[in-house]
Amino acid sequence: MKGNNVKEDGREMYQEMVKFPAGKPWETMLYIAFIVAGVFVISLISWLLSSLGLPWVDLLAVAAVAAWACVVFLQRVVQYRYTLMDTELIVARVVGSREKNVFWLDVGDIERMGAVEKPCKLPTVNCALPTKKLRAVQMIYHENGAQKRVLLQPSDRLLEMMRSRAAGDGWSV
Repeated sequence: MKGNNVKEDGREMYQEMVKFPAGKPWETMLYIAFIVAGVFVISLISWLLSSLGLPWVDLLAVAAVAAWACVVFLQRVVQYRYTLMDTELIVARVVGSREKNVFWLDVGDIERMGAVEKPCKLPTVNCALPTKKLRAVQMIYHENGAQKRVLLQPSDRLLEMMRSRAAGDGWSV
């Protein structure tokens, strides 16, 4: 995670990207094995069904293999850009060259933050990658009078900047 400070229109801005950590060679081989296993199982099912005289099953099998490979592969190409501009936190989801803002929060609305609590009934926005290598943080905030939760994986520097900018707004760490 690498961040940078930028001044834009007189406003202080800090940005950092959260990328899927580079895996070890055995992890890469595991992903390839998942794809190969999916191809094998779908091909076996396709072969069994085509032996019953269903010719369209081959096209269905190709579509299923493509979908399986996309599901496994797309988990690793998603990135998140966290931008802290004065007291606004903006989260953008980046896939390839496309970027879409998915979350906005004024840090003064944060009630508390800390480690992720698994059984939580609050409405949740998940802006964290599916990996245990990066520490996830939950932030409980108020929106339209209701409590909500967001899951992030910010650096310690971004957390400290958010704490310092929200100081005096009455939220606990």
